[in-house]
Order: sequence, then C-alpha cells, then structure tokens
Amino acid sequence: MELINNVPVFSIKNFYKVNSLSRFIVNRIIDYNYKSHFHLTNSFNCKLIHGTSFFFDSLYDRFLKECQDIFGNFTIADVDTNTCYAYRSNSNNWASVPHHHKKTATITSVYYHQLVENQDSISFFDKFGDEHVYYPSMEELVIFPSHLLHQPNPPSSKRYRYSINMELKTEETSLKLFSKVLN
Repeated sequence: MELINNVPVFSIKNFYKVNSLSRFIVNRIIDYNYKSHFHLTNSFNCKLIHGTSFFFDSLYDRFLKECQDIFGNFTIADVDTNTCYAYRSNSNNWASVPHHHKKTATITSVYYHQLVENQDSISFFDKFGDEHVYYPSMEELVIFPSHLLHQPNPPSSKRYRYSINMELKTEETSLKLFSKVLN
C-alpha cells in the first residue's frame, strides 16, 4: 500500500487478479448493465444489478477487508450497501465532472479492471484546488475519502476502460478515519 502525491489516496497494486476469460465475462456483465441503464440516465456509471457474479461479491469483500486492515475498528452504517458500480468509457464515449461522494459514502474506492496503462488517469484535487493526476495500473485498487474531489480523465483509446467503484458508509467521518492512518 502506498500514499499518492500528498493527497489521502491509497494504492494497492495487483489487488484482484483475473485471467483473460474472467475479464471477458466481467466486461460482458458490465456492458449488459451499462446498456440496460444508459437509456434511463445517460450516465457512464451504472449500478451492477443484472447478471452479477461471484467476482463482484468477492471484490467487495476484499475491499471491506482491506478497509478494516487500513483503518482498524469502525462501525458500518445501517444505510451501507455492498453494491458495486461500473464506469465504462473510451475516447469516443466519455463524460465526467469533478465530484465527491460525501452523501453516499465515508470511504470510496476504484478498482481498475481494464485500462491502458501509463495513459489512462484519474485526477484528485487537494484542499487548495491543486490537481494531482494519477495513472493507475490494471487490477489496482485506489482508496480515498468520500469528501475528496476527483474526476476520471478522458480515456486514451477506443478500447473500453472498465473501472468498478465501491463505497463504504461508516458511522465515523472520513476525516476521522483517514486522519488515524495519515498521522
């Protein structure tokens, strides 16, 4: 685990490794959910509800365990869900704005299921508004506080970039949890 660029973002490389067949199946599940969802909201982010698999449950369970290892004891809020969301985009089909997840989460994460390494990126904005661009690697998990402003940057390729977003809502604030591990 490493801290990224003076912003409270943790990186866990090779978080969840998959073989080519599993990647293909997960991509098809995301595509199906995206197509079912897109006509309703025109959003590039979709809740994974159709055809979900063991992969997503296992991914979320690993995310939860990693949070427990990083932050120690915390209380999961009653409103928490263990739902995964997918963000599918490419250079011809992309949209995003800087945003945070303060209303829905305490801890936010992105698992980079498929991307073009050293080209696809995400930007984090510190408390002074300075932008920090980060280039994740495939199968990496990035964990950050829900109040941190961030934005996926435009994909570099016509090949789809698939990322899976997971949130955890706790009784503790993100400031309290992250200050415990950053001091």
